[in-house]
Amino acid sequence: MHPLTGKTIKEMLASINSEDCVRIFPLPDGGILSLQNRMLIMGILNVTPDSFSDGGKWNASVEQAAEHARKMIEEGADIIDIGGESTRPGAAAVTEEEEARRVIPVIRKLREAGIHIPISVDTYHSAVARQAIEAGASIVNDISAGEDDPAMLPLLAETGVPCILMHKRGNAVTMDKQATYRDVVKEVAEYCLDRTELAIRMGVPRWNIIVDPGLGFAKNTQQNCALVNEIGRFNGITKNMPLLVGV
Repeated sequence: MHPLTGKTIKEMLASINSEDCVRIFPLPDGGILSLQNRMLIMGILNVTPDSFSDGGKWNASVEQAAEHARKMIEEGADIIDIGGESTRPGAAAVTEEEEARRVIPVIRKLREAGIHIPISVDTYHSAVARQAIEAGASIVNDISAGEDDPAMLPLLAETGVPCILMHKRGNAVTMDKQATYRDVVKEVAEYCLDRTELAIRMGVPRWNIIVDPGLGFAKNTQQNCALVNEIGRFNGITKNMPLLVGV
């Protein structure tokens, strides 16, 4: 009971107009990622030889990759997402060591160059995520939602770094054969909610979690369109968690 208002905490929270609240994500460097009534743009920087959209363009040198990141920021990117392993259908897996060799120097280069916007590392390996955080990454973007590496969710709880939990089935080789759903919106949203609730139980703060329906990952064109067209229903099932959509 509050000594001045005479109300319980539950009553005071119920009186707050959620439309007046701004969702923010605390970042490891002391900064804040604000979702203040606008969509944020994530620029994708693949330092791989074989990614779907830009494989082989930015992996020749750290300087080349960093310059492309700066260009995306100038063009309006709010977040830079750096990936060192292609997850396109049919792509071959790489070792943790090779993935780290590709992404960690780029993260360091950007931080040394004074780039202060959030940097996301696209990895499902906790060891790579830890190195990336130490190098200056602000967000962990895990396409497996913590399933592929049991140490990932504990790492996120330990470090307090915001994370993106994505829906997928199988891996790059098998995913196209697993695009079978009775209700793709409901099933994908329920998966994201389940992974969110597990992450919270393991110590990841709710306010640090963003969900991603994983367009193109074990979904065909019709299913991708259904997820986009019914994004409101998806949000309702996931209890309006912050949402990342890769297009």
